[in-house]
Amino acid sequence: MKSLEFFKPNKNSKIRLFCFHHGGGSASTFYPWVTLLPVEVVAIQLPGRETRYKEPLLESMKEVVPHILEDFKKYTEKPFVIFGHSVGALIGFELVRSLRRLRLSLPLHLVMSGCKAPHLPLGRRSLHDLPTPKLISELTIYNGIPSEILNGDPELLDLFFPIIRADFKIGAMVFGHIGDRYGRKKALLLSISLMSLSTIAIVSTVTTKAP
Repeated sequence: MKSLEFFKPNKNSKIRLFCFHHGGGSASTFYPWVTLLPVEVVAIQLPGRETRYKEPLLESMKEVVPHILEDFKKYTEKPFVIFGHSVGALIGFELVRSLRRLRLSLPLHLVMSGCKAPHLPLGRRSLHDLPTPKLISELTIYNGIPSEILNGDPELLDLFFPIIRADFKIGAMVFGHIGDRYGRKKALLLSISLMSLSTIAIVSTVTTKAP
């Protein structure tokens, strides 16, 4: 169960919510949700961070999805929802495609936050291979990483930046900057919610149900 963090197991919960963190994030991002939601919150924990800091980082979707799926498929015995933010939204989307391909249980709902549809161009160059000063500058603009980390101890940055570079590389591969670009394949037969106004208009190209 290395990939899954059950902060507070709840066998009586009728729905299980699987949460996929943003690029550079970790499972603990979702810990506060445990007391806020009436469902069983389960967070995905990728290698190389927090409880898994000794494990090598993953840098491609082809590595990440099978890695998560090994544990994930054991916990789909009850209705479930998938939520992902940023890179986590892309990982959640690709995981659902794998579930469908393997004829495993599909989520009631896929919620994608802070992410463009994967068949669209990214609209900017990838960040994963930028020199550190430039990467810090870009991350400051996006305001997605606490300033105390970006402007803090250089040793802390040395620990943090390999994680964010690996996660951003995963996103870059999906959007076609490196590796295989997402291809239009059979649309997903489930409801998808997108928390990005610029993406809602084109969601019908990757799902058969309205957002």
